[in-house]
Amino acid sequence: NREIREIMRDKEYIFNSKLADKNINFKLLDQDVEALNFSMSDLKRFKHIANFEAFDNTVMDIITKDMIAQELSNMDLIYTIGLADYLPDRVLGRLLEKCFRTYLAKGGHLVIAHKDISKYNPLPPNWFCDWNFYSRTQKDIEQLLSAYIDQKLAITKYYRDETGVIFFADIKKKK
Repeated sequence: NREIREIMRDKEYIFNSKLADKNINFKLLDQDVEALNFSMSDLKRFKHIANFEAFDNTVMDIITKDMIAQELSNMDLIYTIGLADYLPDRVLGRLLEKCFRTYLAKGGHLVIAHKDISKYNPLPPNWFCDWNFYSRTQKDIEQLLSAYIDQKLAITKYYRDETGVIFFADIKKKK
């Protein structure tokens, strides 16, 4: 929601770019209905610029259900923040593989944000709630992507936020 709001605030960029000629559609996925409802309510103020659709689904739904594949195919951008940190390698790998292979359009970008364990000391979330945090470095994500995404079909770039703690893997699907 925050990321979408930041994009939408820059209306001048949207209206003066290639995006002006396209329909802008956001599809929000979460297993938390309250979070989806909050986001949909908050994003109503941008309905004159873009369309928003919410999907109440789990990660396993995204990986395994064909009906979701029909709803989410040909995406220009798939962006995830805060999810990769909480998925074990096998599940994260399958999710990224499915997003890249099935949902992403040719020329589209799959962007993953992850905290780099070598840059900070996390407070274990399982200390105060029932979450497992999967610590990884950028190299760990690079290896995971190599194992699950055919690198002949992808161009991957890495960059970091201002703090250096969060890194992004931007995987572009070749045309």
